[in-house]
Amino acid sequence: MKHPGLLWHESPVKFNSLRANWRIWLSGTAIAVTGVIIARLVAPHFEGKTQAVLSMIGRFTGFAGLIVIVFGVNRRLKRDSQENP
Repeated sequence: MKHPGLLWHESPVKFNSLRANWRIWLSGTAIAVTGVIIARLVAPHFEGKTQAVLSMIGRFTGFAGLIVIVFGVNRRLKRDSQENP
């Protein structure tokens, strides 16, 4: 008996955007995770100004990773809107 819900291979619309932009998603996620690791795991092992600088660098790096993902999604949305006016 077949499951009534859609499986990942039965719904090409949901995953086409991820397949088209996997490099951007991967790079943005890697940058963001690196920033979080720096800010939350590395920085607390230092004291004073070094801790503050590492924490700030980590936060900016995490934010930059999110910006990379946003630009990738924005680019895909612009491309889709041009293909289907």
